[in-house]
Amino acid sequence: MKKVEGRSLFYRCPNCCINLKKRSVEGIPDAIGFTSCNICGASFSYAEVYYEGKYDLPEVEGPCPHCSTPLRGPEAELIGQPCPSCGQVIPKTRFPIQINFKEWRVWRRTEWILTVLLAFPLLMFAVLLISIPVTIFTAPKKNAREAVRFEIRSVETSPVPGTEPEIARLSSETYYIDSNVELNNRHVRKATMRRDPNGVFIDVELTNDGAKYFGEFTQQRAGKQIGILLNGQLWTTALIQTQITGGHLIISGFSDETEAEKIARGIETYE
Repeated sequence: MKKVEGRSLFYRCPNCCINLKKRSVEGIPDAIGFTSCNICGASFSYAEVYYEGKYDLPEVEGPCPHCSTPLRGPEAELIGQPCPSCGQVIPKTRFPIQINFKEWRVWRRTEWILTVLLAFPLLMFAVLLISIPVTIFTAPKKNAREAVRFEIRSVETSPVPGTEPEIARLSSETYYIDSNVELNNRHVRKATMRRDPNGVFIDVELTNDGAKYFGEFTQQRAGKQIGILLNGQLWTTALIQTQITGGHLIISGFSDETEAEKIARGIETYE
């Protein structure tokens, strides 16, 4: 039910509280004088009733939702009360808009357009929210393809009885690689590409635990060879002359600085 703006056509008697109807909403030409209540006979001035709106009642208007009869009157006499025409109770909810079929089709078309315009960005936003965590959890890390698995193992030039070593060839030599990994990436603190007159190499700095394990390992392998494996492939071998306790080891055999730098970064980023 729509509230009527402006002056109300109805007012309440201040004496008996009965609802009364004005002769005109706009007032009367002569504002001098008095009017009286039809029930109790109380009188009050035209100015208070027509111009000041001192006793005005909230007024509503609209068609009956049941019989479509146009209604207008005090809110208390219409809302929740029987319709004067059909007798059915007027609901407290707002009346539905009465439009013809052509207007209805235009409204429905407009409603669909607005729905699509609003739903599309919301759908895209929802897809974006879903795709972000999926991308985070499923996409490979930036350096995942560049990571290099670093391992140090014992190697022999002839098979050791009672073992099942991996066999690899390096510079026309055949090596038998022990399956036990003595050191790996978790023992590496830093890998740095360096150059000296002999060429490019990687200086691998070990952690405290890594330096301790490497010292014990080289002490046991004195006079024997160890192998450095990168991504599971035998890269180079070294003959251990004596125990190495400095916490550093050298990886050589790179073609240029670019290759050495890439592998150094890969050793650091491997997880």
